[in-house]
Amino acid sequence: MTSDLVSTLRVWGEDGPRARMVGIMILYRAEGRSAFQGARPPAMIADFEAQCVRVDGGLWRFQSHMIRPFIVGSDFPASIMINPRTL
Repeated sequence: MTSDLVSTLRVWGEDGPRARMVGIMILYRAEGRSAFQGARPPAMIADFEAQCVRVDGGLWRFQSHMIRPFIVGSDFPASIMINPRTL
């Protein structure tokens, strides 16, 4: 099971159809019982920055998305690639 929490989200409009977002992402993912009563520890806590662009039809799409983890648990999802030099 995976659930994410985005916190402290800030968005700035940039030139034309572009925007920039920054915030904190907490990824919860774990198997089995938690060591904490009724809760699961986070698998990752990271700062993130995203560049977005508005496309035809007015929809916003991610142009780039950078994650800078500062806490990574042992149950980290293999689908997310992180440069180990940043840890």
